[in-house]
Amino acid sequence: RLMQEQFSKQLVEWLKQNNKTIVTAESLTGGMVAARICDYAGVSAVFLEGIVAYSEQSKHHRLGVSLASLEQFSPVSEQVCREMAEGAQKFLGADYAIATTGVAGPDEYDDRGNPRGLFFIGVASKDETKIFRFQTDGTRDEIRIFAMKKAFEKAVEVIVG
Repeated sequence: RLMQEQFSKQLVEWLKQNNKTIVTAESLTGGMVAARICDYAGVSAVFLEGIVAYSEQSKHHRLGVSLASLEQFSPVSEQVCREMAEGAQKFLGADYAIATTGVAGPDEYDDRGNPRGLFFIGVASKDETKIFRFQTDGTRDEIRIFAMKKAFEKAVEVIVG
């Protein structure tokens, strides 16, 4: 928990110091990333919006994820995570976006055959998008919390450097 707080705090402090903005586009984590960002005072200067795009329809309508990508690659894929992150960054007008998509369970596989514990984290800027793939074990809650931690770790890696 300490490490996770350090990454989220480091990200928010860097955004404030550099006058940059961020948005979130979450599926797997269901708003946990946005909620953690909001833990810090003065974050309204840098955090514009968080979208929980849980359904395929929401990913398409709110974030511009193509129906073809959802069909061909499934919602839990590098391609869809990329489109979520880039759509959030572009449509919401932020400097950066963090996206999460994955399978938390409790079933062993989702309806598209993706295994429980598979997830993707996307970090987008105007210039580039980085996607990270993870596979972990655990309960539904453990998987979601781990994904939130990884989202901050990777956002710091990409944005702060």
